Amino acid sequence: MRYFLSLIRENLLSAGMLFLLIAMLITLWSDKKHLWMWLFPFFIVAGLLAGRFSLTALCPVATLGICLYLYNKENLSTFIRVPCNIIFFVTSFSLITHLFPGFTNWKVVSNEIISTDAIPVNLYFNFDKAIVGIFSLAILFRNHHSIIWKDIIKKAPLWTGIAILFMIPLSFLLGYVRWDPKLSPFMLTWIIANFLTCITEEAFFRGLVQGRLTSLLGNYRWGKFLGLAIASILFGILHYPGGIKYILLATVAGFIYGSAYMKTKNIETAIFTHFFLNVVHFVWFTYPALTYAFISN
Repeated sequence: MRYFLSLIRENLLSAGMLFLLIAMLITLWSDKKHLWMWLFPFFIVAGLLAGRFSLTALCPVATLGICLYLYNKENLSTFIRVPCNIIFFVTSFSLITHLFPGFTNWKVVSNEIISTDAIPVNLYFNFDKAIVGIFSLAILFRNHHSIIWKDIIKKAPLWTGIAILFMIPLSFLLGYVRWDPKLSPFMLTWIIANFLTCITEEAFFRGLVQGRLTSLLGNYRWGKFLGLAIASILFGILHYPGGIKYILLATVAGFIYGSAYMKTKNIETAIFTHFFLNVVHFVWFTYPALTYAFISN
């Protein structure tokens, strides 16, 4: 808590962006979903004033905004809908992978070693990535979306258990982690940053990519499983900076998160499964990974 509060005191405008981002996410899950659009301009202005965004950054943001506008139009022709989907995907994937210039994300942890023989931790509040989360949820929730907490409380622990059962042994087998229980002074900061990441990745890869592909291929016998596979592989490719082994781990995890989404039909179960697996990794095992895993990649 102390570490997080010191970050806020030293970076008031960036902290304001973070709180506006959280407020937008809360409104998207509320009965007043449209309110995020009133908060978004303040988020952009704060980003410009804080130096987190340059004018160049407004181009991909505007592109996503136009796509969202078109998505909300009824009876949109296939001639427009198909390129709109492609443009939204390419723009979003480029933002998630930080390919667009004009963004300076807020680095909140720099080269910290929290596990013996582990690579250093560098942690960011990735505002470019979070923008994709906001627009993805706005598309997913443009029709009525209600959260059935009873189902989520029942199913998220089950899917988290499945994720742990597969991912931890596989991580050991690939030499990525070992047993290392710990707490960290920046754990609250990590929890917030990681939860925002999980929301974005699940909303985009599971909610939109897998959802769109499943809908497109739904008439084929294995259509929904092909949609799951493609979305999981793309999710794995997102983690290419970690090397082949990390791509494999992320792809397997993507299959689990995607299966949770496919079976439960709610994005929240996938988000919580992803998040709690990451918490288990952070608290109980080497974080983020053993140095040896990268040397041997």
